[in-house]
Order: sequence, then C-alpha cells, then structure tokens
Amino acid sequence: MRAGLVPKLIGLCEFHDLSQEGHSGFRYIQGLFDFPQEHVMKILLAVDGSEFTKKMLAYITTHEELFSPNNSYTLLTVNPQLPPRARAAVGKEVVETYQREEAEKVLGPVTKFLLRHNIDAKTISKVGHAGEIISKTADSGKFDLVVMGSHGHGTLGNLVMGSVATQVLAHCKVPVLLVR
Repeated sequence: MRAGLVPKLIGLCEFHDLSQEGHSGFRYIQGLFDFPQEHVMKILLAVDGSEFTKKMLAYITTHEELFSPNNSYTLLTVNPQLPPRARAAVGKEVVETYQREEAEKVLGPVTKFLLRHNIDAKTISKVGHAGEIISKTADSGKFDLVVMGSHGHGTLGNLVMGSVATQVLAHCKVPVLLVR
C-alpha cells in the first residue's frame, strides 16, 4: 500500500463535487491504486441497513473496474450495546439472541444483494460503538480499504457527515471511501 494513499482517499469526501465539475472521479480513484491487475484487495464494507448503505452498495456494484468480484469482501455491522440494566433484566442468552437477530436483519439482505452481483462476502457482526469497532476491525484485519455510507441511521446529529463516519475517518489507519 502506498504511504500517501490515506490522505488522498480522505479527500474523496469531495468525490461527488469532482464529478459535478466535469472531472472523472473514477480516474481520480483509479490513479490512487497502483496495484498490479492480479492484486486482490481486501475490502471492509461497513453496513447498517440505512439508505446510505444502499447507495454505497449500488456504487460498488456499478463500478466493477474498482470493485471487482475477485477482491476479498467482508461485511461488518455493529449493534449498539444495550444498557447494563436492560442486559441484567433480560439475561445474557436473550441479549445474544437479540443481537444476532438484529445483525441478520442487516447482513441477510446485503449478502443476498451482493451474491446477485457475484460478490461473495464474509460477514462479521459486533457489539459496541460503531466508529470505534469499524476502525479497530479495519486496522486489525489488515484491510486495504474501508467503504461505508457517509451517514447511518442517526443522521440528524451531524448533517454534513455522520458521527460514525467522522469517528472512522479520525481513528482508522486504513484508507476510507465514503459514499453519499
């Protein structure tokens, strides 16, 4: 991975603006990756089932030049931790079942959608603070790229860029592509 890749990819928050000005956003992104044709990228797709997740998936499946089915894809969804009193009241087994069902509500449809586009992604579900978990998973998993929507379900708090996206950009050492 090129050392200068991180700051350049963070600049892709303006990708939409580049295309509006008549620039080729695809060529801009493609020039950042000087990988040989046969290189398989390890890509982490952070998903939450929101409209921005759907936009991100549409972008990936319509830009096969960048996101080849030959790459290695991993879907990650993060559920928030239930409050301690709620966990204590219902018990560990009920909480684990609930977290598993919530993750499947997000991962199931996304997995089916990607399979229709010849992308067979692994899945991971975790519990905690989404921004922190995404950053740590990307770093520890040695991913080449994180792709996520610019906003999730809680878009009212940060209108310009979602709070999870802001946290990921601030803490992740892996290049991040935000799709809005």
